[in-house]
Amino acid sequence: MARLKSVDLRICFSTKYSNTPVGVKYNYQQTTLDKGQTFIDLPVESIDQVVDIEFFGFVPDDKMQVIKVEIYYKDKKVDTTSLCKFHMKNNRFLENTVLENYNEIFFNGNLKIKFFKQWFECNLLSGAYITNQKRFLHRWVLDYGKQNNLRSAEGQEYDIYCIGCSFTFGTGLEKQDTWPELLSKKLDCSVGNYGVPGMSVHGCFRQVLYCLENLDVKKIIVLLPPFERMFYKFKFLGNNAYYNYTPMGTENSFSFLDEKTNVNKILKHSKRLGKRIIQKLVTMNKNNRNIYITSCFKSVYDCIPEGDHKLPIFPKLDTFRERASDNQHPHRKHYELFVKSIKPYVDKKQS
Repeated sequence: MARLKSVDLRICFSTKYSNTPVGVKYNYQQTTLDKGQTFIDLPVESIDQVVDIEFFGFVPDDKMQVIKVEIYYKDKKVDTTSLCKFHMKNNRFLENTVLENYNEIFFNGNLKIKFFKQWFECNLLSGAYITNQKRFLHRWVLDYGKQNNLRSAEGQEYDIYCIGCSFTFGTGLEKQDTWPELLSKKLDCSVGNYGVPGMSVHGCFRQVLYCLENLDVKKIIVLLPPFERMFYKFKFLGNNAYYNYTPMGTENSFSFLDEKTNVNKILKHSKRLGKRIIQKLVTMNKNNRNIYITSCFKSVYDCIPEGDHKLPIFPKLDTFRERASDNQHPHRKHYELFVKSIKPYVDKKQS
């Protein structure tokens, strides 16, 4: 398991002025900035670290004075504004106040850069989820909101819980066009969507366990993703972090794998683990659990034993020409056909 104890960031000061130089005080050092870009190293060792930078030299007579503050990670500019709060001080002819989300400096004062968990998840970790809870509802973090890219509210009770990858989440579609929402209307009951884009089979299993241990579960439907994904755990700044990693993916900006990780071995292990997880899900049904299983991939679907728990396979993408807005994921038509095929199995009134 990879362990990252610190992250090496860089702060860039882009400086302009006409006649009067401006400067900064940081880490007990005072520096007058040259025009243009000046970089300083910023090692970060905590997800809630706070950095304090003092700015000086701003005067009313030089209208050209400005310092833009930006943070870089591996030579790539990342979101800075959301971290910043500027406390104006020692400015003549002005009321000194506090400016939120402010990283373009025109005044003397102190800039507080305050890091937070979601900032690392979105900007450095490709959406990996940081949590120290043993059992949790996984999500792919794409924004700073509390919902964290979940279609349904965490902890809310539903008649049916739907678990899977982007095919369940409904990537490229509005919520009302996803198959859990369509199923809710067909069955006239509440349906929760805990699908997560990029989810692995192991990740789906953990979602199931979370629901069983924390919620009053009546039914669960699991639409399994391909075996060729792994649920990866690593240490990040003293915290546990989790990521559904697709080794053969084309978009992999995820760079926190242990250097010793053998991707080919991981792929073989993921397939073996996936088959064991399917058997565990089937066994759970024998203990009066209503867990229905299917997949959008034939190689996975063929590994699901026959029985009342097995739902019809998800329609092939080429069943319809239409696609979601990203031109890759299923259209509402795929979901309507899928819901029509599974409804008799899930709806006990029609069984």
